Amino acid sequence: MAAIKSFSQRRTARLCALLTALALLSVPALAQQVTITHMTYGSHAKEWHQFLQLMAERFEAETGIRVEVEVGPGGGEYREQVIVRTIGGMPPDVMDFNPGQAAILIREGAFADLRPFIEKSNLDLDEYPPIGLQGMTLPDGFVWGFPMSLLPIPVYFNVDMFAEAGLANPIELGEAWDWDAYLQSARRLTLRDGEGNVYQAGSTDWRYRYEQPVHQAGGMLFDRFVFPTKSLFNTPEVLEAYSFRATMKQEGLFATSGGVWNGNVALTNIDGPTIINRWVGGFRMDVALQPKGPAGKRSSELNPDGFQIHAQSPNKEAAWQWIEFLVGNPEVQFEFAAMTGRLPALREAMLRYGDIPRELPQNWYALIETAFSPDAFPPYMIDDASLVDALNKGHAPIWNLEVAPEVGLLQLHEQLQGILNALQ
Repeated sequence: MAAIKSFSQRRTARLCALLTALALLSVPALAQQVTITHMTYGSHAKEWHQFLQLMAERFEAETGIRVEVEVGPGGGEYREQVIVRTIGGMPPDVMDFNPGQAAILIREGAFADLRPFIEKSNLDLDEYPPIGLQGMTLPDGFVWGFPMSLLPIPVYFNVDMFAEAGLANPIELGEAWDWDAYLQSARRLTLRDGEGNVYQAGSTDWRYRYEQPVHQAGGMLFDRFVFPTKSLFNTPEVLEAYSFRATMKQEGLFATSGGVWNGNVALTNIDGPTIINRWVGGFRMDVALQPKGPAGKRSSELNPDGFQIHAQSPNKEAAWQWIEFLVGNPEVQFEFAAMTGRLPALREAMLRYGDIPRELPQNWYALIETAFSPDAFPPYMIDDASLVDALNKGHAPIWNLEVAPEVGLLQLHEQLQGILNALQ
């Protein structure tokens, strides 16, 4: 009996030791579970936020990494919230900025350089539009973000308006679709009642994407896209673009409300793919490339929306895993397009855009052509509030035809260059 008792005691002791060891092993495993915070931009549509929440659950199931998705404020308050949390020592691990919003934070060093992560990843950069990547890269190669989606700006038009007027539409015109064709179409398709009031407008106002006609004319607004040092608002190409817009304004061709999507405007060259979500139906709407400008270019701004890792994040590796999961997986990218209507950044998912469960314009592929166009250009990144203020105030009299374009542009140039000189 003593021998049996001794064996039982030894077995019990070994079992207790084993259970203790297993318990101790489980503590580090639990302690090592990583949680990252993704503070998303509040002005994104609710579908963007819902997509991130859904993917966070899927990502945790696959990797064990928990992602807490927080919907931050919208507008400039989003950037301010990142600054406040950074000062407080609790910055988010992941954010989603576009170039215009991010400029000030980039200058302050708020974002981690993603190059080391990209180099170790399975991402094929050739599968993303070059301008989309350029929009999140500094001249020295520093990669401050990676695109999730892209905002190409093609031309949307009301097919029925062109057909009823006996006009060839932008697709039918092909290479002949240029500034003059745009102007003539807008003139023919602007209709007024007996009192002269416009009830069908030829176009939306080009002022809302004023960079595009400048590039179509072969010019630029500044000497470089990122943190410019020299104004080019006094150049002939800029004047040509602004003068063309002034002609349409003087002739009353611009809509003051509505848009192509609700059937009272013939043409728009300022909107991205999300206006398709607003298409009310009852008429045919289609998509074409931008009109060819005097320089032979169909230039359009390609604005990337994407993700960043905070420079002070203690969880950069986990944060990158999350970003790569979102931007590099074709199925995730396609699901993003299906939920939001946005154009995904990855080519393989782009090519399936026609499969999303909603009505699309027949020539939707023009969105992809616009994104990969050699004439596309990234947004200008201006990191000084006084420059932004000067641009807004200096443009107002030009847009309202209170001054001739040549006078207003010279005044604007001198003001901008004065600010740029003071910043250097």
